[in-house]
Amino acid sequence: MVNIPFYAIHHDPEYWSEPEIFRPERFLPENKINIKPYTFIPFGVGPRMCMGWQLAMLELKMAIAKIVYSYELHTTSNTPKKPIYNSKKFLLLCEEIYISLKHRKNSY
Repeated sequence: MVNIPFYAIHHDPEYWSEPEIFRPERFLPENKINIKPYTFIPFGVGPRMCMGWQLAMLELKMAIAKIVYSYELHTTSNTPKKPIYNSKKFLLLCEEIYISLKHRKNSY
């Protein structure tokens, strides 16, 4: 079995400046020219690429929009400063993330 180290690729400073910082503007249409091929592959590539990637992206956007519309989100003081990478589990895992949600008064 061959595994692709997605975490390592997606956090390699050779391809991503400040890889640990969340900067979604990296993926704006005008910045796509700066992304080297096969350095961002969240759903795989080629004929074995995830068949449901478009549905997954749509569902994700809808869920995030509903949460942001309905709640105010805040991290609490118990949230770790940085996620921990566990190489035995192959993925980036946070042992604990604490978020407080406050229902917005004007949401449904």
